[in-house]
Formats: sequence, C-alpha cells, structure tokens
Amino acid sequence: MHGSPLASSFRSAAYGDVVDTWLISDKGPSKSVHGVELRLPTGEALSLIAKSNLPALVRQEASILGMLQAHNLMVPQVHYVALTPPAYLMMKRIDGQAIFEPGDLAAYVHAMAALLARIHTTPLHREAEAILPLGAEVYQQVLDQHADVAQRWIGPAAEPLMQRAWLASPLNQPTLLHGDFWPGNVLWSEQAIVGVIDWEDAAIGDPLADLANSRREILWFFGVEAMHQFTEAYIDHAPALDLTHLPYWDCATTLFKIEQIASWCLSPDRQALFRQRSTWFMDQAVAALGTSS
Repeated sequence: MHGSPLASSFRSAAYGDVVDTWLISDKGPSKSVHGVELRLPTGEALSLIAKSNLPALVRQEASILGMLQAHNLMVPQVHYVALTPPAYLMMKRIDGQAIFEPGDLAAYVHAMAALLARIHTTPLHREAEAILPLGAEVYQQVLDQHADVAQRWIGPAAEPLMQRAWLASPLNQPTLLHGDFWPGNVLWSEQAIVGVIDWEDAAIGDPLADLANSRREILWFFGVEAMHQFTEAYIDHAPALDLTHLPYWDCATTLFKIEQIASWCLSPDRQALFRQRSTWFMDQAVAALGTSS
C-alpha cells in the first residue's frame, strides 16, 4: 500500500508524517477505504480513515458531515478533502466498532431505532437540498433498473409497485435520509452508540425509505422479532409518521439489495439465510399491499 498513488496522496496532503496505511475495504476502482496513521509535528499520533470515491460523492459526503457535526450528531470529523483524482475524504477515526452479536438485543435495536428517528428529525433538509439527491428520484432509477428482478421475485404483484403512484405522492414530509443505516454503519463503545459512518448514500426523502431498509437489515441479522421491536421502537419516536406506503418501500429497498447478496463476502449458509428472510420480507409486504388495495 505504501507505494500506491493513493498512499502518496495521503503523504503529500496530511498535516504530519504518514506512519502507516492499510486497506480496510475495496469495492473497485475509485471506491476504497484505508486506515491511515499520522504523526503530527507535535509528536501526537492521529488515527484516520481515508475513503476514496468519485469527486462529486467525496464533496457531497464531506459537506453533509460538516452539517451533521453542527447539529451534534455522532459522525466522523472531516480532516482533509482531496477532489482531484484520486479523490478521497480523510476523517478522524471514531473509537468504536460495529456489533453483530449484542448482549442485550432488545436494548440494541431500541437504541438503533432512536438514532434513526433522531437523524430524521435533524433540521437540515433545507440546507442539504442543494447537495443531496432526492430519494424518490433515486428509487425511480432503482425500479427502472430492477424491473426484471421485481417480476422474478414477486411476480404479478409487482405491478402496483412499478406503477409508482406511491413514489410520486409521498404521505410524509421529506427528511434527511442516511441511505444505508444498518448494523455495520453504527459504531458502539461500552454498550453505547458513539458514531454513524458511511454517509455517501445520504438523500432527502420519505423517512419510510430508511425505515424499510433498516428493518430488513435487522431482520437479516437478528430475525423477525428483532425487526418488529426495531419498527415499533422507531414508530414510538415518530408517532405522526404515515405508514401507508411502508410495504412499497419494503419491496423497493429489498429489490435493490437482494441480488447483491452473492457478491458479498458471506458464507453459503449466511447467503441462504438472507435470501430466505428477504423472500419472507417481500411476501409480507405484498400481502399488506393486497390488503390495502
């Protein structure tokens, strides 16, 4: 890693000497995450995360992180932004870790739900409108690109989903959306949440988009009961939320992810479990749509 162009960029841009760099994840060209250890002129050590992406997405994530910090949300502090290729965002590492085997599952999902509700009530959607995409437009593209997936997984019941009247006429006020709120993007320390990371998919839109995606993620990792606990806890924090379109969002967010499962570094048993739970999730959503029609 020391000899790569990206490592050279870290050395030339950082406010201090780069002691070490290491690859954390690599999702292809122009999209990777590295750990970076700096030694400042004062002798202090500084642990950073460097996230490369397309310049527009680097600029967008850096801007939203600055806004969120101003509203006291637990997000990484931006250290440096490079917009010329290879573009990357350098952030101070949050001292915490994702938890996938919580000791108290009920407390875990309640804390996750409370945090998501807080994100959705952060009063910055007007500030963010100039830099973030609209969630409805994002999912218009998702449905266009996954029409065959919808037919394959849910058959004729896909028709009302694909007609998109629900997408064109949201019943909730638009809010800030994280876009990928799942257990791997929430960091914990001493049984408390200390940070939310990976804001590159942030958008403005119906909070049901985040709720649907997150409750399916909870289902994948922790099962049906935990999913219901998470959903109920979120609703307790957002009692005015109109849930009418939630089954549509359940389907749309799952179609977006279900055929990516094979590309993730999961065991065959875990892949099978995620697919089984995805099928159940969409079946219950389709049943709810039939009941409401």
